[in-house]
Amino acid sequence: MHHSSTHRHLRGWAATAVTVALTTAGLSTAQAADDGIETVEGHVVRVLSEVLVPDTAGEVEETFIVDSATDEMIPVTLPDGADVDSSATVLADIDTATGTVVDLETVPQARVLESQGTGAHTAYVLAVGDDVGNPAVALDDAIADLTDAADYWVAQSRGAIPSFGIGASATVTWTSACLSYTRLWTEAKAQFPGIDFDLGTNHLVVYTPATCSYSYAGVATVPYGDTLWGGLIHIAEPGITVTAHELGHNMGLGHANLQVDVAPGETEVLEYYGVFSLQGAAFDGYDAPTLDAAWRDYLELDGHISQTRAATIDRDLPDSFSVTLSDVSLTSGTTAVKLTDALTGEETFIEYRSGVGADADAFYADEYPYLGAVDGLDQTHYLDYTPGVVISQLDRDLGELTFLTNEAEDPWDTASLLASETYTHPDGSFAVTVTSLDASTAVVSVQVGEVAGVSATTTTVSVPAVYQGTAPKASITVAADTTVSGKVAVYVDGAKYRTVALDTTGGASVALSSSLAVGSHTVRAVYVGSAAFGVSESTSTVKVKAKIASTTSATASTRVFGKAIPVVVSVPAAKGHGGKATVTFGSGRWTASVSPSTGKATLWMPKNWKPGTRTLTVTYAGTAAVKASTTTVKAVTKKATPSVKITSAGNIGLGKRATLKVAVTGPLTANEAGTLRAYVNGKAVSSTVTLTRSGSSYVASFKTYQLPKGQITLKYVSKNAFVTSRTVGTKYVVR
Repeated sequence: MHHSSTHRHLRGWAATAVTVALTTAGLSTAQAADDGIETVEGHVVRVLSEVLVPDTAGEVEETFIVDSATDEMIPVTLPDGADVDSSATVLADIDTATGTVVDLETVPQARVLESQGTGAHTAYVLAVGDDVGNPAVALDDAIADLTDAADYWVAQSRGAIPSFGIGASATVTWTSACLSYTRLWTEAKAQFPGIDFDLGTNHLVVYTPATCSYSYAGVATVPYGDTLWGGLIHIAEPGITVTAHELGHNMGLGHANLQVDVAPGETEVLEYYGVFSLQGAAFDGYDAPTLDAAWRDYLELDGHISQTRAATIDRDLPDSFSVTLSDVSLTSGTTAVKLTDALTGEETFIEYRSGVGADADAFYADEYPYLGAVDGLDQTHYLDYTPGVVISQLDRDLGELTFLTNEAEDPWDTASLLASETYTHPDGSFAVTVTSLDASTAVVSVQVGEVAGVSATTTTVSVPAVYQGTAPKASITVAADTTVSGKVAVYVDGAKYRTVALDTTGGASVALSSSLAVGSHTVRAVYVGSAAFGVSESTSTVKVKAKIASTTSATASTRVFGKAIPVVVSVPAAKGHGGKATVTFGSGRWTASVSPSTGKATLWMPKNWKPGTRTLTVTYAGTAAVKASTTTVKAVTKKATPSVKITSAGNIGLGKRATLKVAVTGPLTANEAGTLRAYVNGKAVSSTVTLTRSGSSYVASFKTYQLPKGQITLKYVSKNAFVTSRTVGTKYVVR
């Protein structure tokens, strides 16, 4: 589960995570007292859970005192600094209003427990169901699941657990199967009378129906500081990675986590995200990975010394060495480096996970071994678990393992090192470089102490002012005695923006967000350092200026059909800046450049627009300095006047019937449908004829009546939307 906090989630006696208040209803009647303080005799257990997806709710972390008289698990908050052995029985005075232990006293010779379990382990399996729609998991399936997980631990323990069998198993039907894990364990113990699950190497494993809804996949008790013991387990989501993980808790292991950088000098531990390890998040459909070198050391398993190259980090005595690491799964050869800090006692482990052989079906060996996470600052991290050399740190007091990461191209973090890659601890106490690696080994160079050869660097950053809406461009340079390589983290107004790699000249250019508000913004560039170069940083200010307001106006001349309409756009604010003007109508779009000298642009509308009035939208797009603006303008297209001509005439004379051929022609092509009639002195001398299309014009051929004296005129009546009607005189006169 991911925790939105910038510190490690505390485990052990000082834990204060329990939020369930203890009331008198939570104690037996014999324990109740009028003063609100109850005294309970019992032993202390802690509980940790597992989730199937790291970034989901559902983690359980609670501390209980198990009442010796009633076997009831009472949730408590232990006092800070309490230091009581897991082997001890305690007398605890409990504030019934808050569940806080106000006084704690060890009861002598009550319980005897070695710090580490030895010999065979035994599991007692109970499949629980009910008659109200929650059928029990098939017992054979539960046993098979537990057996797979037990076999994992027999193999990984390297002889410490010689066998891990099933002592007894049963299926029970209760009134309700979907109980809390404390109720499940209390009821389940009664199914195996005479078996001690508090001492020794017995494990009680309760499987609940798939139809029950729990916020976790599994939950188990964890001994305080002791290892390889038994305990209590509830499995809600069976699977090798879940069940083996919960057995790991019984063995004394906490969780495997991942540390990421969230700001310069600040890190955050993402719980469960140490998925190279069994004690990280469980993933359905994958095998459990080989037990980590750190866990083998913590459990004192065979080979944890002979297969580990040990070195001390002494800041006054720098040292370096090279080592060839075999895959972590092998039982021969050097499989780990252990660095112990002489100043802090911190234990760091370096191991090679090739993702082949025993771990070929583990999550990190998948084709896409990536996860996403959001830290406590709401920053997204994409996590890369590609097989390679991994570095982890063991907190022996808390029983927790944390993997270290390198920042890659933002927002990626890499949890492993590949060939030619280096990890340098932020305090400069050690550096690890992978010289080479193949399917079976990795050659690693390690520097300890004050890492030698680290050159001081100087970082500079400059960001020119911009107008609002334009992405400011940060220019970064990192200088040293030689050309600097590595990565720079960029922060804007205190929030991390991006991590970028330096180019071959030691520089980088970063386009910042174009949505920055008007005003001044702080830009911070932090060179994160490397094995050869020290950390440095620089801060600059970028000014985001308000854009110049603009007003757009436009005029459109009236034109007849067949003539293009000019639209003149004027944007006074565009003088000196230019830009683009666009006219839109329907699906039509026309764009032209605005002159920076005049602030104007002319756009031509189509000459084939049908006569009528159109409202055009005119938009000035603006520039980096000038705001956009818009207006509308009406464009008018009128009907055109057509040409009406007699193209041939015959038999024109007084009293004769003439034969006339007439063509009506307008702009563009064949839009002149209509009728035609001939007149002399205002008197019709022909019938009305309908024009027919002929090529690019409309024509008519007809005979007149007997012609009187006078000039022949033609009357054209338009029957279309494009040209006007008209009456025209001709050159023909009847005499």
